[in-house]
Amino acid sequence: MRVIAGSHRGRRLSGPQGTALRPTSDKVRE
Repeated sequence: MRVIAGSHRGRRLSGPQGTALRPTSDKVRE
């Protein structure tokens, strides 16, 4: 999973996702 927004944009997360994070594919991100 990769953070695509916020202060951690572009960073990858290997831990559990937070309530504010939603998994999205790189093709859908804008």
